Amino acid sequence: MTIDNLHHFTQLRAAHPELTDSMLLNSNNSSKFSTKPDVVVAGAGIIGLCYAIQLKNISPHLNIAVYEKSRAPVQKIGESTLSSFSRFTNGAVMPHDYFFRLFGLKDGLQFYCIDREGVEVTSEDIGGLDLSFQLDRRMSELFFTMWAQRIGINVYHGVEVDFEVSDKDQGSSPEFQDTHHFAAPQVKLKNFPKPGGTEVDAKLVCDASGFSRKLTSKFGNKETFDGWNCDAYWAYFKQKEGGKAENRLDHWDYPATKHMCFPEGWGWFIKLISWHHAPLANIMDLVAYIINKAKNGVAAEAIPSIKALSAMFDCPFEFITSIGWAVRNDHKFPENLDEYGDGEGERKFNYFKRRYPTLNKLMNGVYELLPKYYGKQTYFVRKSMAYRSPIVAGEGWFAIGNSAGFTNPLISPGINAGIGTAVLAANLTKEIFDQPPEKARAVMQKCITTYQTYSHDFMIPRLHLMNHYWYNSFRDHRLFEVMVPCFWTLGIDDIDVQYVDEFTEEDVNWVIGVGHDKFVDFSGKVLEILEPSDGLAEMNGVNISESTTANYKELQENMKEMQEVVALEFNSSCSGYMSTSAKICNVRGFLSKNTKSSVDEIYGLISLVTRESEQSQRVLTTESVDLTQPVDMNVYAAKRGMKWDKELQRLNEEYPVVVFSKTNQTYCPYSRKAKQLLQAYQLSPPPKIIEVDLREDAAQLKTVLTRLTRRSTFPNILLRGKTIGGSDDLHALHNANALRDMFLEAGVDVHMDGM
Repeated sequence: MTIDNLHHFTQLRAAHPELTDSMLLNSNNSSKFSTKPDVVVAGAGIIGLCYAIQLKNISPHLNIAVYEKSRAPVQKIGESTLSSFSRFTNGAVMPHDYFFRLFGLKDGLQFYCIDREGVEVTSEDIGGLDLSFQLDRRMSELFFTMWAQRIGINVYHGVEVDFEVSDKDQGSSPEFQDTHHFAAPQVKLKNFPKPGGTEVDAKLVCDASGFSRKLTSKFGNKETFDGWNCDAYWAYFKQKEGGKAENRLDHWDYPATKHMCFPEGWGWFIKLISWHHAPLANIMDLVAYIINKAKNGVAAEAIPSIKALSAMFDCPFEFITSIGWAVRNDHKFPENLDEYGDGEGERKFNYFKRRYPTLNKLMNGVYELLPKYYGKQTYFVRKSMAYRSPIVAGEGWFAIGNSAGFTNPLISPGINAGIGTAVLAANLTKEIFDQPPEKARAVMQKCITTYQTYSHDFMIPRLHLMNHYWYNSFRDHRLFEVMVPCFWTLGIDDIDVQYVDEFTEEDVNWVIGVGHDKFVDFSGKVLEILEPSDGLAEMNGVNISESTTANYKELQENMKEMQEVVALEFNSSCSGYMSTSAKICNVRGFLSKNTKSSVDEIYGLISLVTRESEQSQRVLTTESVDLTQPVDMNVYAAKRGMKWDKELQRLNEEYPVVVFSKTNQTYCPYSRKAKQLLQAYQLSPPPKIIEVDLREDAAQLKTVLTRLTRRSTFPNILLRGKTIGGSDDLHALHNANALRDMFLEAGVDVHMDGM
């Protein structure tokens, strides 16, 4: 039987039906099995493969072997990514535009704060940490496996790894201490490549085995943190035909990871493109096709759409939603939970769903449960998630990702911070291998100290601190409105200045925001008030605003003091990512307000700029208006006696798409490209173009837009009052075939040919 390149794996399986999934995957390795590789990686999850890819990129001569006990990539929790992932793939793998043919688009994080009674959303924060993706883990791990194999890394599935650790491995043998060399732990493969298994002598090993901790467990039990821990309960759902969550909660269709925040914790809603029902051989052909196109320099936009690829390779896909709760384990459940279902996972999932009517209303009639979608169980449970391994590096080995430790799925540190451990460990591995033999052990010892300090003493404790900070912000909307902007300012303020289109040393130390000492200092002061050492502020249904009034007064005084410090420090330097430096000036206002205006300030701005009069361009230029703080809607009305509810309706009907642009006179190619693409869509109503550089209030508009949308550059494209980004974001949505649906869902007609 002749096998063509396009359908290599499906035809190979047809010709050899005896091939198991692991055999099919392992047939894609480019070199023979070796018992003496330079580096062995235990675990072919995303983090283990990122380590192997990074190391191969910087040390292409090394022989690297990755072993994974699963017969093939499978779905697992941890589907959400941030810009850390995008920058790594963009720099170490291929431009992220190609990933739109495999994964769902994601633009940052979206938070809804539910009130204590669970009746309404009292606060909302829509933010972005750059373009990234929602991952079907089966597809993502398959892609990284095949990319690794393509660049010369052998990845073996269906192979269980164990390690043998001796005194020699731990450096305590006198004989070993006298030599300049170091020796890695002995690698034992179970029943591979022959029955009974094989011993592998690697020069260095990397434990990327995740929660099973195949190597780190031999150096001690997990370390847990004082105080409360967190448990997670989740399942998978499909949006019902005609079910519209957007009708029940504003901005729900914005392509971000949804966080529903409530006093005991938070819930995630992650919409995924699932390839679960696609046969392995077919999906391997699809991935190989995209890799070949990328390697051959074919532009991403020239590759067929997801639907076309699905038909080309007979790979069915569908949209599903991962929904789950990550809650404090000090919450006291009712003694009898039988009414909520069968088994702990179902009962506790439904308990929180019913406890908060907002969640119940959001899900009922919209999301349909997918029973046993990923195998034998419908509901999943993970208990006491936060831990760290006591030893994460030793003679001839490093531990990365969840093998080193984990805290909480909040802001997805498993992937996004885990990549930092992978890149650092790979860079240190290169440093070790680059040494002459007489210096190798001394450099190994230095690298052990560097990595142990980073992972055990720096990264994991700071992520744990961040989780306590966030969880405390969920306890009351006043805390949420203060603490969330503070995090964006202190943790994310310099992202535009420091970070580029690839993963760098700054990313390793950034740790998705908690690497900044200023955030650690600030959060420590706040938590000393909210979680004092005497255990004050225990919740479990107690109305915190009534039971801890004195505590709130102390918090308010602390915030007032911190406001001055933070505002002075950041107002001059935080001109990048978002001017939450301006937001931080409003701490007093956040603390004192209990209600939110029914019409967002952005609509006041849109109302003002669409009047097209010279007088309207002078409204914001008066010195009496402080544009770094929320502007009173009466200012935008300019003495017109505006009825804002009716004005909101009018603006959404007449100007659903507003583009703040710059003209060709100032040569803004990004504005030009964005306007050309929007013109091609032939939208009705047409986009309202505001050429900022032609207005008297150009500087003032930029200040207000930066504060309201967290974007300081042009173009800035608004859809029904919410930014969808700039030119690159617009083209990314277009390339992902998501832009048309976004317009239609916002009530904007599309008349583009072929649309």
